[in-house]
Amino acid sequence: MTVSEKSIGGYGLLNENWLFGITNTESKKHRADCFREIGERTFSFFLDTAVEQGFEDREGQWTMSCEIVDAMQKKKHIAIEAGVGIGKSFAYIVPLLFYHQKYHCPILIATSTIALQDQLASDIKIIEDMIDYHPTVTIAKGQTHFLCKKRFDEFFLDKKTRQKYSEIYEDVERDGHERSDWNADISDFLWNQMNVKEYNPMYCRQRCSYRGQCYYHNLRQRLPIEYGIILCNQDLLAVNMRKRLTDSKELFPHQFEFVVIDEAHNLVERGRQMYSASICKEDFLGIKKKVRYEDEKLTERLEDCNRGLLAMKRECEEYKVLNSVSHIYLKLLNLMTELERFLEECEKEDIREEVLEFYFHIRSFMDIHERLDENYVIYSELDGEGKFRVHLFCVNPAGNLGEFLQKGNSTIFFSATLLPITYYKKLLSTGKEDYAIYAESPFDVEHRLLMVGGDVSTKYTRRNEEMYQRYARYLWKLANGKKGNYLVFFPSYRFLEDVYEAFEKIQEKEELEAFPALDHQITCVTQSQSMSEKGREEFLNTFEEERKESLIGFCVMGGIFSEGIDLTEDKLIGAVIVGTGLPQVCREREILKDYFNQHGQRGFDYAYLYPGMNKVLQAAGRVIRTDEDRGVILLLDDRFFDRRYQETFPREWENQRSCSLGNMAEQIEEFWKKEKEEAQTVRKKE
Repeated sequence: MTVSEKSIGGYGLLNENWLFGITNTESKKHRADCFREIGERTFSFFLDTAVEQGFEDREGQWTMSCEIVDAMQKKKHIAIEAGVGIGKSFAYIVPLLFYHQKYHCPILIATSTIALQDQLASDIKIIEDMIDYHPTVTIAKGQTHFLCKKRFDEFFLDKKTRQKYSEIYEDVERDGHERSDWNADISDFLWNQMNVKEYNPMYCRQRCSYRGQCYYHNLRQRLPIEYGIILCNQDLLAVNMRKRLTDSKELFPHQFEFVVIDEAHNLVERGRQMYSASICKEDFLGIKKKVRYEDEKLTERLEDCNRGLLAMKRECEEYKVLNSVSHIYLKLLNLMTELERFLEECEKEDIREEVLEFYFHIRSFMDIHERLDENYVIYSELDGEGKFRVHLFCVNPAGNLGEFLQKGNSTIFFSATLLPITYYKKLLSTGKEDYAIYAESPFDVEHRLLMVGGDVSTKYTRRNEEMYQRYARYLWKLANGKKGNYLVFFPSYRFLEDVYEAFEKIQEKEELEAFPALDHQITCVTQSQSMSEKGREEFLNTFEEERKESLIGFCVMGGIFSEGIDLTEDKLIGAVIVGTGLPQVCREREILKDYFNQHGQRGFDYAYLYPGMNKVLQAAGRVIRTDEDRGVILLLDDRFFDRRYQETFPREWENQRSCSLGNMAEQIEEFWKKEKEEAQTVRKKE
């Protein structure tokens, strides 16, 4: 049987079997034959094509790729924990490209960060050239990344402004679509004056004279009919999920064949955020003040909602778990009717914009209310500012995520840290037949020294000056063991600052009697709160520079430097993880704990331990990125010896060693001596 294909809107080819579903025996046989061919070509690529072009044969890589083909054929979701260095991007790109070559249907790949989108695009280009197939690859980013020509011209209409920022004006005026296109140093303030702020497709299409020059507008028009490969980040994927909830026009094709979720461990929290909603009593009063002289009926409805929320507030001391808020929902239904009428009639643009934002917020709450089931907890609270809020909290997003992902045939969840797998399967997938695999890292564990220090603790009851000094001494001994670059990850900025201060005292030789003379100087750089993109680049650039002294980067666990960065070989030779990464105790975490306890699960583990240890594993993964990397991983907290924490360790951590301030330096010296001797042996053989 020949596969019937037709051109769709000039954006590639769409297979009719994909569009209308496979219904007859002959079509099913054809699909089986196609997948057999895809599997054979995938296998051949890794064992023949890639090796011939100088790529290393990694058994775990092509085995994982074949598992993906199997999941695609069976239309099942698959969760893959891929150890560091296995080459997971190649493992899923290859079968997806071969599949697309056969069926020409949209494929969606979501990364955790924008930086990974660009890296993935480069990887796809490499494979495209190797197999001589070049589908459309579109990188989709959020609106704030793109230039709004209208806002740009309006901002620089003032001659003084144009003169002040003349270099930037000339660069941007010349060419480019997004912030990264220009070499000029565009500050956050400046960029916020000229980027796409609030995209409105109707307004942009009908009223904006710059629409023909607007890259973002054209991208938004093209994406829903794109049948190539779409690269987005998880935030944009979450926005699309939310649009589907409200029956709004989606960003991506309504129907897609496969979805790849890279760094899938982040999707749990993003899913919770996306499928939760809240309303604030004070917002109703604020809008009431705006419209009380404009519209009597709307004012009455707003006051009715306020009275209902006030009655709930009087019954709430700090927070209260609720069985239902249906009485508030009914009041909101009446309110929405008046809001819609008001928005149609209102001629005052400033008031209309504020009411419109409020309208969408209420609509979002009502949309989520209609989805309430056993996976939600409803609660009210008085926040730190004294405002009263009602929350619809999605504790388990698996059902909602599954509803969205069912639009495709199968979903591939990828991460280097999906331990324990049962936790992620429960929160990401509802399918009983969905499965998970573990692809072990190919790197020799002997090239990495993993130590656990049990004579320190991050427990609040033990945090004091003496404990900060002990941590500082650990860092000093580590950096003095071998000249090189190190990253240290802390549980909070406050803890970072306290240890940094203690470390500076050592640097100033205030405690010289406790330490021998330094073999080399130690330079320190610190991650700051609300770090700009330029600040992030400058921080990472310090690790690229050649230096005569050691470098220690002080970072926060779970932040921008704990995942998605590659500092290979001598750019990073050690990482220290201070603490177990447990989220701070807060209302939502306690609600999560109680919910899972009530459902027969270990609530503390689901709410705190697993999310925390995920951060630990991600941070530790910065050290060994390639087969040439050598380094030390130091876990500093007595809780790492607890059985529950040990159970979350990956298989390759079985060779861990215990250490203390007294014997750590000796173990480090022994490790680096062994690595030096091995390197010398290799050079002699060469």
